[in-house]
Amino acid sequence: MAVATTAADVVSKDALVVNSPDCKTAVTAADVESRVSAEDKHYVPVLELFRGYWSGLLLQMGYEAWIGASFYLGYSWLPSFFAQYAGLSMMLTLWMVLTCMVLFTIVVPVAGYLSDRGQPRVTATICICVVAGAASVPMFLAFRTQNLAACWLLQAASLAMTGYTMGILPAICSSIYPAGVRISGFNLGYNLGMTVFGGLTPLIMTAIQTSTGSIFVGPGLWMTGMAVISVACSVLLIKKYPLTNKFE
Repeated sequence: MAVATTAADVVSKDALVVNSPDCKTAVTAADVESRVSAEDKHYVPVLELFRGYWSGLLLQMGYEAWIGASFYLGYSWLPSFFAQYAGLSMMLTLWMVLTCMVLFTIVVPVAGYLSDRGQPRVTATICICVVAGAASVPMFLAFRTQNLAACWLLQAASLAMTGYTMGILPAICSSIYPAGVRISGFNLGYNLGMTVFGGLTPLIMTAIQTSTGSIFVGPGLWMTGMAVISVACSVLLIKKYPLTNKFE
């Protein structure tokens, strides 16, 4: 279609006039802006996340319950606990944390490698949480013996299991969300879960000891409760988001 344009057809900045054999249309700058605004709405991932994927956020937070609690237990709470109730020097407890940190760092990529080889990820987390939940109270009772080897080995075992779950956590939790909200969903869910269940665990365990006088059993029961929450949310993740447990 040929279009003939004269000087009268194009006017100043306030309007654009196009004459053709088929149409004559006047488009102002306001018209253009309104059309662009209507067609290209600003996309806000966080709003979309809360609108359509809040259940995924809640499940991710619950899934991280034992993981976050165990992480802060091993790195933050146990050193002072050992110094106060197991008769170990603070310097020794720090060396214990350092060696456990090395083990933790080794286990994380091993877990990632096995996950990439096709290991069912959420199923592995369930198995670890079941073992950890069942062993939590006996572990704290073993701490009461004030035996250095028992304290060191149990702390190392706990953080090794935590490291394994941390190694597969990104692959699991990123599978909950579609591409448009994946980064926002994973990061928000991760930080909320770690804050609520992990960051508050040292405070809550100390409060349990202070209020009940249960130095060993009370904290162990708290960790068992965290494991139960993680197992329950893991089962729901498999049911609601099957890709979290599959290798692609």
